[in-house]
Amino acid sequence: MVAATRRVIARDGLDKASMRAIAQELGCTTGVLTHYFRDKEAMLDVVLAEIVAGVDDRRRRLLSGDYGLADVIDYLCDTLPNSDDQIEWWKAWLAFTSASFGAGRRGTTHTRFYDQLRRNWESSFRELAARGEIRADIDPALEGDSLLALLDGMGVQILISPDKLPRDRQRAILTRHFSSIVP
Repeated sequence: MVAATRRVIARDGLDKASMRAIAQELGCTTGVLTHYFRDKEAMLDVVLAEIVAGVDDRRRRLLSGDYGLADVIDYLCDTLPNSDDQIEWWKAWLAFTSASFGAGRRGTTHTRFYDQLRRNWESSFRELAARGEIRADIDPALEGDSLLALLDGMGVQILISPDKLPRDRQRAILTRHFSSIVP
């Protein structure tokens, strides 16, 4: 259900991601969806939570092993919109981001997820510093904020002009970014 909803959002936009459109994408009736979700908003909340959980799950798997800064850069390149799956993910994420600009619950939920991503990257930078991969004197919270801003900007630019930021250029940008905090 999450993948089908993500496909509909990426293809048609959040406003057109109706229960009917998602049910059609799944090849089922809207009754099946309403059995599990009281309404579209409840379903979208689950989808957004799963999108964020997928990012964090990949980050946790990377950090659970023996990794270095080069592995982090590889991981970050893999999260950028370089494949059909990641392009779909980014389009859905940006649709949710755009919808969060209005007041209300969706904005609060999105802010909470960004806060979670910041905390997770802050923790990752603490771990990298403890391993000696980056300087011990860095501010992990500032590095987490910087990385999220850089990734968001790169993701948007790749979607808009993929030929301007091919994967080797993405890697060069990330390597340059991290070079300032390498011991």
